[in-house]
Amino acid sequence: MLNDARITVRVGSEFKSRIEKTAEQLGMNLTTAITMFLFQMERDKALPFKPAITETRRGIAGLSQGELDAAVKGAVRADRERGFELGLPDARYDVAVNRAYLEYPDGRREYADGKQ
Repeated sequence: MLNDARITVRVGSEFKSRIEKTAEQLGMNLTTAITMFLFQMERDKALPFKPAITETRRGIAGLSQGELDAAVKGAVRADRERGFELGLPDARYDVAVNRAYLEYPDGRREYADGKQ
């Protein structure tokens, strides 16, 4: 395929900087990201997202993403507290040491690999 055509898109410089950073975090440059968008649009004969006109994007049960996140976090917290009341451990992951463990109501940790 010859890359002999140019598409020009004008956006604000601050916005461009932000999307370039996002593309870089995804492991590509902005040209690659836009090219991927165009290839997927051609392949699917549709936009690679569902356009909508809404004031607030609503998801499951009519909740916004923020409301849904808060509800899930609250449910997880309540489940953990109830488990502790029953003396049950909570499965956790220690990012600092890259290991899974069970945390007991008394604060004791039991790592999945058996090491302390």
